Order: sequence, then C-alpha cells, then structure tokens
Amino acid sequence: GDTSDWSSVETFTTLCAALSLPYTESFESAGLGCWTTYGSTGWDVDKTNSYDITSAYDGDEFAYANWTGVRYLESPLIDASTVNTLKVDFYYWLDEYYGSVDELIVEYRLGSNDPWVEVFRSSVATTTWTNASIVIGSTSGTMQVRFTSDANFADGIGLDAVTFAEGPFCP
Repeated sequence: GDTSDWSSVETFTTLCAALSLPYTESFESAGLGCWTTYGSTGWDVDKTNSYDITSAYDGDEFAYANWTGVRYLESPLIDASTVNTLKVDFYYWLDEYYGSVDELIVEYRLGSNDPWVEVFRSSVATTTWTNASIVIGSTSGTMQVRFTSDANFADGIGLDAVTFAEGPFCP
C-alpha cells in the first residue's frame, strides 16, 4: 500500500539490537539512530539554535519537537534482564512561547504488547537544561521507554543525554 504517510504507524521496526546497560544517547550521530518517532510530525535532531534552546546539553545535537500536536520518541529495546530496577536519567528543556508551554511525558512498557505506564510529566517552562531521573521497578527481559511531546504552539521540547543504567536495588 501507500507508505508515504507513516505518521499513523505506531511501531516501525528498525534492525537494532537491544541496548546493553549502561547506555547513553546524546543524538550525536545518524540522526535519531535506532529510536522510532511517530505522531503528528515526529521528533528530529537539531544542532542549530532552535528558538530559545541555544545549544545541546551534551555534545552538539539534541532531540527536538515543537509547535502543535502529539509526537512520540520511542527508545530501542533495552535489555533489562540483568537488573532489578532501571534508572532513566535525562536532560530536557521546555521552552515557552507567550505563556504556552509544551508538555513532556515519559512512559515505559515491559513488553511490546504491554500498555505504556506513565512515570513523568512536566509542563513547567525551563530556561536551561533540566535534569530528571526516573526509577522503574520490576524490570525483566526487554523493555522500552517513550518520550511524548504534547505540543500547544510553544517553542518546543529539547531532550539530551538520555542514560539507561541499573537503578537502586530497592526503588
């Protein structure tokens, strides 16, 4: 059929091995690499000045989404079979445009057919890169993490230095 509009496709399989821990993604090479993006317009990699986000947190590039609509950035599979908890550490920037701020939502799922579970939500504007850490308990096998930009005509969301590592033994 017609594949010119992939925006409605939730899962687009890329041929990437599950990430081994620890792993950090700073979006520095090959665009989004093995990360999947879908939704109203998708996420992109930006190394220029994106409105008020003047530079990356780590390196030269960062993942970026802006303007209107809901868009998703889904991690490759993460091999969490050897850990009890998974710690996801990341830096984000929520830019404001005349009082309008996009919303950043972080979710995870333990299996490709399991529902997404929300673990983080923010719609508070930042004026610099802000760190967030999330601990996901009861991991087993492979899992995924998804960053969602729910945009409302703001100047956008920046995401950088996403690190997956073993979390504390007891969350």
